[in-house]
Amino acid sequence: MSTAKRAGRAKRKGELDLAALLFGAAKNAGSAVDSAAESVGLSERVAEMPYGMVAAALAVGYVAGGGLFTPTTARLVQLGVKLTTVPFIRNQLLDVAESAVDGLLNQTRK
Repeated sequence: MSTAKRAGRAKRKGELDLAALLFGAAKNAGSAVDSAAESVGLSERVAEMPYGMVAAALAVGYVAGGGLFTPTTARLVQLGVKLTTVPFIRNQLLDVAESAVDGLLNQTRK
């Protein structure tokens, strides 16, 4: 048998050994993920709140993908701040208007 054939067989055997090692590692990682999900009760949470869990997965993926410090995130934060302050400002303006109307009504009754 030639040296080239032996080298080729050794290379293939090494590749098969590496593939088996990677398969075993992936299987162990899958088992670890399953046990972690089971300990947290992930299956029950997904069954109770499927849309919330999808949103959480999207958020984790967005952050893990490097989207935290981007212009898109800045715009989303600005929009969130605006949307949360609108009801507060609206209520304050309605209180001021109500006080003004009550004052006018009290003056006209006198």
